[in-house]
Amino acid sequence: MFRLLGTPAKDKRRVVFDSGHSVPRTDLIKEVLAWLGRYLGPVKLKEP
Repeated sequence: MFRLLGTPAKDKRRVVFDSGHSVPRTDLIKEVLAWLGRYLGPVKLKEP
């Protein structure tokens, strides 16, 4: 299924965690934030 995705190979990444049925929360957050930063750009904080 991974090979059949229409995404270019350079943009695919399979991550496997050494855990049980669920992904460890901190690892999941790291992966999601890295993906968002890569494809949507870094977060720009607004000064008060």
